[in-house]
Amino acid sequence: MVPFAKPSPDDASEIKIIKTNWETEREREISKNR
Repeated sequence: MVPFAKPSPDDASEIKIIKTNWETEREREISKNR
């Protein structure tokens, strides 16, 4: 699978979900380190 080769609407929403999950994990780590 080549990412971003020909994004369909489904791929775009999956990428958005992945990004949101990653940002959530990052914020959790930041909160933990405070």
